[in-house]
Order: sequence, then structure tokens, then C-alpha cells
Amino acid sequence: MLSFFTGAGASKPFGYSTTDTFSLRVQDHLSKVLSGHVQGDKPPHRYYPRYFFDARNFLEELHRSADIEVILRELNDLKRALEKLRTQRTREMKWKDVFLKGLMETVDSDLSDLDFLLRDIHKLVYDEYWQAESDKNATKIYDDLFSSLAKSQEIMNIFTTNYDLTIERAFMDKEPDAFTDGFAYDAARRNVYWDISHYDKQARLYKLHGSVNWKRTANGEIYRVPTHDFTKHEDHVILYPGFKGVAEDEPFAFMHERLRETLMRSRAGLFIGFAFRDEYINEIIVAALKSKPQLELIVWNPCPPDVRFHRDRVILFKELFGERSTIGELTEVLHKRKIL
Repeated sequence: MLSFFTGAGASKPFGYSTTDTFSLRVQDHLSKVLSGHVQGDKPPHRYYPRYFFDARNFLEELHRSADIEVILRELNDLKRALEKLRTQRTREMKWKDVFLKGLMETVDSDLSDLDFLLRDIHKLVYDEYWQAESDKNATKIYDDLFSSLAKSQEIMNIFTTNYDLTIERAFMDKEPDAFTDGFAYDAARRNVYWDISHYDKQARLYKLHGSVNWKRTANGEIYRVPTHDFTKHEDHVILYPGFKGVAEDEPFAFMHERLRETLMRSRAGLFIGFAFRDEYINEIIVAALKSKPQLELIVWNPCPPDVRFHRDRVILFKELFGERSTIGELTEVLHKRKIL
């Protein structure tokens, strides 16, 4: 059995940003805000992006990675620290505590700016990764890949951390009856809802970090929207760049557990354009490698990530995803190693 996994590099051929290029877009947008060249929702004041650049400069001074994921982790850590400081003020101010009042007002102001900054970046995620048009090039590339492998796979479990709709559109254009992303139409409610029981077709897509077209009702049900519909963070079903830790909420907990189960049943995992930056996913992979000695990783990435996996169990393909000759080479290797 072969498991499939795609990261940002797998969507790059279709015009979507990788982590690095999305970082540049965020920086460009926030620079324009500071210069007064961007109009939109009225922020607390136009200097709210300073937190982003302060975090970036801090990381660079420490010679640490300053991409969008790391910066957002720092900003979320700062927000949690400020929230903790604010909640510690549990009693009414007395005269001897008056000097703290100014500090707390500053904390409240900082939190307001941080909230607006994070919302601004979250909205950019939707602006960047939602493309309404069906991409025929995507259909062709994924058709070449999956059609060459599907014959030997009774079930194709496909995992991705991407927010875009490339894989869904590829299957819906070519093999809609053989594909599910966990959603099905509910005639009574006249909408498309997600449920675990809907994973009942050959090609099964699990979006580990959510999707730009997923939203949540007031009672927690997950449904799919047909158009770009960003409202506020609480309405959407997505783990934004910078999320760290164990995904405990649904549907994320279910999907990560399904990844764990699938790797344990697989002969190999094919990772396309994935940078292995997610610590929790890496833990799942390492645990599977330890528990299943015959499991191999096939990493298709022109810039192979520096991961501490068993090197003798990693097969590298350094060509760009989408080159048809590489699909043939991949199929040949899989047959030689008796993975297919």
C-alpha cells in the first residue's frame, strides 16, 4: 500500500505560493500598510504591522529562520503572554496600584493591534489560496500521477497540508465518482456537510490543516462554501501558518489519526513538495518508521528538506513536481522495490 502526501511545493506549478513566497507577500502587504498605501478595514492605527517586523528582525538577529510560520508562532506566543498578564489583574485597582493602570492600558492596546494583525494575515491566506477557476493543467498533472498508481491501489489515501483546492478540482474534473473529501450533499439542509462516514470511495482526501472553502456552523458542523467567503477566524476550519502542537479539535484530530493509521498499514509514503516543518506530523512519521521497519519514504522535492529520518529508508526525487518523465521514473522505482 502506498500513502500520498502533498505540501506547498505540489501546488507551486499551479501558481500558488510556497511558504517562502507567501512570506514575501505578507511582508509586501504590511509594508504598504505602514506607508499608508493600503485601504481596507480600519485598524486601531496603521502601525500595527510593526509587531511583524519586530519579530522578523529579532529572529534574524538570532540567525534563526524568519519565514511566515516562525514569525506567526512568535506573534501567537506574544499574544498568549499578554493575555496571561491581563487576566492576572483579578482585583479592583487601589491607590497603591494606580501606576499599573497605564501598563494595563498598554497591554490592551497591544492586544488589539495583535488581533488585527493576525486577522489581516489570516485573510491573506484566503486571498492567496482561493482561485475560483478550474485549472486544466492541474487536472493533467494529477491525472498522470494518480492514474499511473491507482491501478494497484484499492484505496488511495491522500493527505495534504495545503489550503488550496487543486486536488479536489483535479478529481472532480476527471473522476468525481471515485473521489471524496469527506463532504456529501444533505438534501434536507440543502448544503454540503463533512462527516467521517463519507470517506467511502477509492480516492480519499484528508486536508490536515483545513481548507479555504470549509466553514463551521454555530453548533459545530462543518460545511463547504462555493465562493471566497472570509468572515472571521472562528467561522473557518483551518490551522493557519504558525500553528504548533497537537491538533486536538475536529476534524483535525481525526485526520491526523488517520494519517498515523495509514502509514502503519503502508509499504511506503510518497511526499510531494513537503518541507517537513510540522513537528506533530514529523512525530507521526518517525513513530511509523520505528514501528514498521519496512516502511520507506519517497521524497519528491527539488530542495530536499533536512530531516532526521533513517537515510537508508528515504528515496529522493529532486526534479520539480509535474515533470512527466519523473512520474515514469517514480513508477519504475516503486515496481522495482515491490511497493506497487
